[in-house]
Amino acid sequence: MLVKVDRRRGAEGFCAVSELGPRGMITLRGDLSARKLQSAAMAVAGVKAFPDRLGAVVEGERGILWFSPDELLILCPLAEVGEALQKLARALKGTHHLAADVSDARAIFAVAGPGAREVLAKLTPA
Repeated sequence: MLVKVDRRRGAEGFCAVSELGPRGMITLRGDLSARKLQSAAMAVAGVKAFPDRLGAVVEGERGILWFSPDELLILCPLAEVGEALQKLARALKGTHHLAADVSDARAIFAVAGPGAREVLAKLTPA
């Protein structure tokens, strides 16, 4: 898709990028094949499914994103992060894992419009 871009105005209409605001984010590392870890992650995230490799399960503000063979990112409302970490600690007691609040480490953006696919293709490995 080719769009003429005016240097002064940019490419208005090509796509819109907007920050979605503060979101609770918890990194969870451990054995992702363990049912105990999967169940705990789904319970804390409030989703009904566990993501496949390279996948994500998102329902509104909540979700689980696969990050690496031993790491997930759990999304939840920012106000619930402390309680979610406590729930994970209780559910995974005795299980080798790491759960940490990384809410301030990242931002979430929405990319929308007719050029959204092209913008994402330039910025992500997807």
